Amino acid sequence: MGLFNTNDKLVTLYEYDYKGDEKVPTRTDAVKMLVFANVPTGAFVGKYTVSDFYTVAQDLGYTSSVDGKTKTGVTSFNSQSMKSLPMMSDVKTLNWGSGTTLNPTVTLNRMVARVALTNITYNFTGSYTGCTFAPTEIFMYNASNSLTNWNTKSVSGSVSGENIPANANTAYLGSGTISSFSSSSPYYFYVFPNSSTTVPTKLVIKGTFTTKSGTTYTTYYPITVNSSATGNIISTVTGGTGDSKILSNTTYGLAVTISGTGVNSVSDELTATNVTVTTSVDGYTNATTAEHF
Repeated sequence: MGLFNTNDKLVTLYEYDYKGDEKVPTRTDAVKMLVFANVPTGAFVGKYTVSDFYTVAQDLGYTSSVDGKTKTGVTSFNSQSMKSLPMMSDVKTLNWGSGTTLNPTVTLNRMVARVALTNITYNFTGSYTGCTFAPTEIFMYNASNSLTNWNTKSVSGSVSGENIPANANTAYLGSGTISSFSSSSPYYFYVFPNSSTTVPTKLVIKGTFTTKSGTTYTTYYPITVNSSATGNIISTVTGGTGDSKILSNTTYGLAVTISGTGVNSVSDELTATNVTVTTSVDGYTNATTAEHF
């Protein structure tokens, strides 16, 4: 928590683990408040203005811990935790005219989006009649791994969770080797926003394709998240829909129907006619917790 004066200069920096009501001592020249959650200890030490606080970089790997304070789980598959997602409030004005003890309310917004593969179905007809596909891995591709400005939601980096030696430190963005997929246990990943339409974030289904003659080979289905080019968009929010952009504090559920072969490399562009994607876009569910300052 940062408490600032009228000139956006830091008055009080306070860090704590939430275990109930918290009393934060400060001065009455602290008239603005900014709250961050699930960040490493000491991340804001040496920062003295509101703008300084915004530019403290946050690595996506911290979502692989239980509290957002370490990156202990980056080498483990599917290790991201809902309890470790980075969050930030808007600047809250503090009015000391009501007394010397304030009880302000702030809204914390998640700095990540959730991308989930909710279902895979198959529809092999025509020249693909008799073919089969077995998924062996689900992972994110072109995911930004550093939030460089919390206010503008600027990001950097482009990482993959595919299970190959080069991605040992980003394994948390992948499922690892799987033998099957079940809609009752969808795979989901937390990613930072991405406004790039030239290098969009993709969810990739990797697996073994078997032709009707029995020939097998590995193929990829790299699906651009939130793109109308790969299927129908079903949206309940207006911002960032159908433009290949990912917004923070938003969920993207992808239901995929595979009707043909994929591509040879994860970096190749998928043939849209071989895959149909229905994307459900929604905001995160809000939760309220009591807090007193």
